[in-house]
Amino acid sequence: MKHAARLMMVLVTLTCVLAWAAPASAMYHPSLGRWLQRDPVGHVDGPNVYEYVAGSPADAQDPSGLWKNYDSRKPYLWCADNPNDTLQSLAARKYGTVDSWVCLWPEGDTQDHGYSTGRVAVGDKYSAKNLERSSCTGGTNVEVNLDMLGAFGQSYQLNRPMAVQVATGDRLYELLKRKSKEGLTPIRRFEFAGHAQEWPRLVPSDEARLLMKRLGRRSVHFSPRGYSPDEPAPTFQRAKEGKGPHRCWFTRNAEGRVIACDASTFARAFADTFLREGASIQSLPYGWGAHTVPSGRSWGVDTGAGTPTDWSGNFKAFLAGSYWLTIMGRL
Repeated sequence: MKHAARLMMVLVTLTCVLAWAAPASAMYHPSLGRWLQRDPVGHVDGPNVYEYVAGSPADAQDPSGLWKNYDSRKPYLWCADNPNDTLQSLAARKYGTVDSWVCLWPEGDTQDHGYSTGRVAVGDKYSAKNLERSSCTGGTNVEVNLDMLGAFGQSYQLNRPMAVQVATGDRLYELLKRKSKEGLTPIRRFEFAGHAQEWPRLVPSDEARLLMKRLGRRSVHFSPRGYSPDEPAPTFQRAKEGKGPHRCWFTRNAEGRVIACDASTFARAFADTFLREGASIQSLPYGWGAHTVPSGRSWGVDTGAGTPTDWSGNFKAFLAGSYWLTIMGRL
């Protein structure tokens, strides 16, 4: 009898501990991959009231049972389900990237309940499509020629006939802004060639000064360090239009390349400003450059050891070289 009483006490204690440790809404069974109790809000997530994160535990997580997916066909659509829900909690719990909450867009008739600080109300609906790594399906590809007036640019254009010709650095920024729609259609793949340099003090060369004089522009160079990942500042109105800060302009699995002098310095600065974790940019090693070769109308890679190697006739081999550095995004 004593053993039975002790066993009963242990079971009661264990039940209390489990009840205290369980999420507020229900207990989750990891082997079955579903909740043990019905969803208290009913069919918000679909007909299966025992389903967990729309049946996609590999792509999303919901440890507390908060923020409900309201369209099983679109797992990136979420509805606030608890007074403690915030945009930060949605970004962190579902996608593991709290700072990207500024890339969440309000849906339908959702009103502003403090968007600039991440506050929401129960029933507010938000799209996290920008945070989906699979958003590459709606992503944009960009190829840019920043040396359109020089021999290097002319040769690059032969290999990349679809590349957008951009004469000055400030126009490159406007191009990225337009192509990404500031986050609505984030850029998936990109390639910059030419004067996409990152100079410590942005001091132009004699060639650049002549080009600026000819074009009447401020600078032919694009300096990523002149921008912040969190600008433009998030507002509810911009979010309604699918527009976010610079960190939202590229997909979370974006891949890019820069072919230019001082490419690695530029690439690191670009990654620090525009690329989130999971995205990457490739560049030539530090000290290498891309220059016009003696033949005049072709270009090559200067390793700092003398005459540049002419790669203009074998662009695919150039891109397949083992010398490329890969720099990862950290936002």
